[in-house]
Amino acid sequence: MQRRDTAEAWDHVVWSISLSRQLPYNIRPYVTWSKTHIMLDGNNNSLRNTVIRAGVVGSAELREAGLKARLFNGSLL
Repeated sequence: MQRRDTAEAWDHVVWSISLSRQLPYNIRPYVTWSKTHIMLDGNNNSLRNTVIRAGVVGSAELREAGLKARLFNGSLL
């Protein structure tokens, strides 16, 4: 009989927030901030038990701010 080794784990909270405001002349400033955790997996979406037991292997964070505009009757975005 072959012994089967299994492991379980849950993802951590992943979140994203984005704010923008329409200003005169079709200008829209915006900010975005998000964070996620990274877990490496194989091609078939299966994970080795050692990876699961180790937990999250990294995280990614995005912080972005900028301006969006629609100018010249939509000729320039």
